[in-house]
Amino acid sequence: MARAAAGTLLLALAAPASAGVDVSGAIRVRPALVDGQVRPGAATSESLVELRTIVNAALSTGAVTWFAELRDSRAHGKPDDTRLSAADVNALEPVQLKAMLDFGDLAGPGTKLRLTLGRTGIDLGARRLVALGDYRNAADFFTGVDATLETRGGADLELFWAMPQTRKPDAREAVLANRPALDRERLAQQVFGASVLAPVGSRGIELGFTAIGLRERDRPGFETRDRQLWTLGPRLVRLPAPGALDFDVEAYLQGGRAAPVDRPRDAAVPVRAGMVRALVGYSWQGALAPRLALEFDHVSGDVPGGRYGRFDQLFGARRFEYGPSSVYGVLGRANLTSPGLRFTIEERSGADGWIIARGLWAASATDFFSTTGVRDPSGAAGRFAGVQVDARARLWLVPRTLRADLNVTGLARRGVLEAAAPGRSSVYVASALEAFF
Repeated sequence: MARAAAGTLLLALAAPASAGVDVSGAIRVRPALVDGQVRPGAATSESLVELRTIVNAALSTGAVTWFAELRDSRAHGKPDDTRLSAADVNALEPVQLKAMLDFGDLAGPGTKLRLTLGRTGIDLGARRLVALGDYRNAADFFTGVDATLETRGGADLELFWAMPQTRKPDAREAVLANRPALDRERLAQQVFGASVLAPVGSRGIELGFTAIGLRERDRPGFETRDRQLWTLGPRLVRLPAPGALDFDVEAYLQGGRAAPVDRPRDAAVPVRAGMVRALVGYSWQGALAPRLALEFDHVSGDVPGGRYGRFDQLFGARRFEYGPSSVYGVLGRANLTSPGLRFTIEERSGADGWIIARGLWAASATDFFSTTGVRDPSGAAGRFAGVQVDARARLWLVPRTLRADLNVTGLARRGVLEAAAPGRSSVYVASALEAFF
């Protein structure tokens, strides 16, 4: 499949303009620095330059559109003890090759039915469990089938089955060298699910539900935690609008079996985990559409006993809610209780951004705190972990062509994080320029 994607992309790029081929892409250069690294096993301070190049080619032939995407994600200047991995470095990879079929109103008058087959990215529902993340240098892609249906009444339904692409190479030496190697998918790891979101009444309120299954097993050269997970839950949302209150409440229950994160070769044990996110906000009128929101997250961690309680965020994106990934990567959907205050401006005058302040507690004092890898098995350090302030600002220097991006995140460490590394604070700064063509 990967070789076919590369071949199709090259053919599309070589095709004449009269063939209906649309070529586009982007180049992003992002210098980044973290000082006061929390995650164990890495340098206290680290700086690097992340480079990402994307080339897309689309060929439309009536109701079928062929689409190919080549990505080159690299990091330069990184130290030998960097925390970067194949999740951030993926050189010269044909990540997408798919056929997108538009069936129009085949499902009934006023409906839109679409089917995608092949290598693709998937944004499911609110993107908290399956998403095509944009901030991280290398994103998650899948090989499978994805169907979407828009009904006449405004409901959106999505069903999918896919094999996650395992990024290669994953050996540390190869990652440090930005060495290209074709990613691969396996029937030994499958993810599938459905999501629906439908209007309720006439006040802009929508009610949804998401269900996802993950099945994996060990194979030669492919070791897993033998996760056999199901995750399901409802969502109630009212999207932001000028001069109005909005809200977003989503909860998930997760069960099945899996080996613990710190003992992946152990036998799988029963899983009972969950998460809830609740947000209420208000947007004002104006060119920047300023918005203030209160939010709260609770994501379970593991506790002593016969069941495993740490929530698995699967393939979800986290930048838009929890802060940067890359060499920072402090927060994710695991073992976290966090209230926060968010102020945002929307892109209506060429600029957008946010500033978010949140308090940090571990849901379980004895589990690894969120995605840091920091743990106090005794629980003596307590649950409080500190305060994080995250800010991001983006500005179109040349509309639709050149955009600047500045990210600054500060972490005041307390409790379980205070003893994780020298000092009591961590700072992450990243500035990017991205050119689109």
